[in-house]
Amino acid sequence: MEVNAAEEEHIAFNADTTNHNDSDADSDSEMYNDTEYHNYDHVPSSTKIDLCLIYYEWLADSGATSHITHRHNTFNTYEPIPPVPISGVGGTKVHAIRWGNVKVKSKCNNRTYILKLKNVLHVPKNKNNLLFLGKWEREGHSYNACDGTLSLLMKDKKPVARGAKISNDLYKMTFKHVP
Repeated sequence: MEVNAAEEEHIAFNADTTNHNDSDADSDSEMYNDTEYHNYDHVPSSTKIDLCLIYYEWLADSGATSHITHRHNTFNTYEPIPPVPISGVGGTKVHAIRWGNVKVKSKCNNRTYILKLKNVLHVPKNKNNLLFLGKWEREGHSYNACDGTLSLLMKDKKPVARGAKISNDLYKMTFKHVP
């Protein structure tokens, strides 16, 4: 279902803490298994600052109404839209200026998956990237939260990503950008 972003007000809650097959199916998220994964745990902390350009955090949120990112360089497609108001905690108001598709890579149970998020709003002034759990569930996927860990599950209940609970009942998930 195509949604006109300009006709809705979206909600964003922020945390208090500071060879794939690229098909274009109708779902908002698509997963691909990727056997190539690089583990950067061995990298000295002095170089980890550069790795923030490769890995970045998203907050899984059941209260948001859209996937949202503040990072322009993560979009695989990028289309103009009329400014869309985004309201959030504390009455703050910002605007989405564009939207498009974003691919992120996750690692779960020693396997790597690529999640293709469609119609992600670009909100430069939002301080967090948000993964909207309602959109995930709407596509027939599910999620499970237990003991401070959230697992994103495929339709067959296989986990494809995990995150840790931080604050405001949000879960921090670390993904790698896929150009």
